[in-house]
Amino acid sequence: MTDPKSPKRQNPILTPAHDLFDDLISLSQKLSDKGLSKNTKSAYSKDFALFADFCLRVEKPWLPATPETVCAYLASIIDKKYSTISRVCVSIKRFHVESGYDSPTDSHSVKSVLKGIRREIGISCDAAKPILWDDLKRMVSRCERTIRGRRNQAILLIGWCAALRRSEICALDVEDLSFLPEGLTIRIRKSKTDQDGKGANIFIPRAPDKELCCVRFLEDYKELLFLNRSGPLFRRVRKTNAMMFYDWGNAARLTEQTITDVVKDAARSVGYSPIEYSAHSLRRGFATQCGQLGIPERFIARQTRHSSMEVLRRYIEDGSIMLNNPLKIVFASLDSSPRQGSQDRLLEGQSVPSEAPAPSEQPSDIESPALDIEPPHLVQSSQI
Repeated sequence: MTDPKSPKRQNPILTPAHDLFDDLISLSQKLSDKGLSKNTKSAYSKDFALFADFCLRVEKPWLPATPETVCAYLASIIDKKYSTISRVCVSIKRFHVESGYDSPTDSHSVKSVLKGIRREIGISCDAAKPILWDDLKRMVSRCERTIRGRRNQAILLIGWCAALRRSEICALDVEDLSFLPEGLTIRIRKSKTDQDGKGANIFIPRAPDKELCCVRFLEDYKELLFLNRSGPLFRRVRKTNAMMFYDWGNAARLTEQTITDVVKDAARSVGYSPIEYSAHSLRRGFATQCGQLGIPERFIARQTRHSSMEVLRRYIEDGSIMLNNPLKIVFASLDSSPRQGSQDRLLEGQSVPSEAPAPSEQPSDIESPALDIEPPHLVQSSQI
């Protein structure tokens, strides 16, 4: 019996090893994409699509693009916020680098234009207005007692008390909540600043006011899920739904836009302009309220999980602008100054004792240690 013919030598380009290499390259690109959040990738794609459309209109190449083309495009969008313009440059750079080209945004001319735009329009951003505690109480009280209204109450309270981003609210599952006699522990499995999924735990204590206790509201809301004891915590509900419980098997998770709509509707219900509020108003409102109370930033950061303390301090400063204000000392000094009659006697050469304390004895709000000393009740709560 003759031996079977040996297979012909294949072209090296078509070897299985090469196919495996292509698969590994494809896998590496997917892993690289996972380093960015879904929203970030969407923003980059949208930015570059608009840039490519501009290049088509002016008949210039967009990949690779020249620094002059990028400078012209940046000048055409100068009416946008600086943060948006800066992100456009990042998008253009990312598409060039991943395509194997040198990025035109690294050129001196583009950097100079960015510097000029920064000086022209400034780098301040028009962030959403914060929702403070009193605002939150009014918004929660205006929600209807339907399943949809009670769901929205739970969203507003947990978004504020846990200082959650809207993506984190959407991603919550029923299993992420652990109810304790002292309060509620929330497991954040992944977030905008934690793409690796290390996770974090947030604690919400029970409020003395049972009428507005986030933990109690969530305990009641969890009963609305009926037999849906796993899966998304917040689910879609039709506006025409008159039931008091979720349908069995309803696993339709809310979108981030729905969270924003819930906050805007709540703002509208108390007479505020919905244009000025968004889902971020809950997170920012928590930090601003803490700033008004003079709570140390390390305690606030424990709840907000800010990766940038600079951003958190901006919120705290917005809330603490009324604290440690020098005008308080001025007004206190004026109120304790001698009366008009006493000043008249001084002009006549009569000496009168001054009612104002000596400068060294005057209390100073600036020297108040409120921001440096950890209040006992806060220290206790941090140890829970």
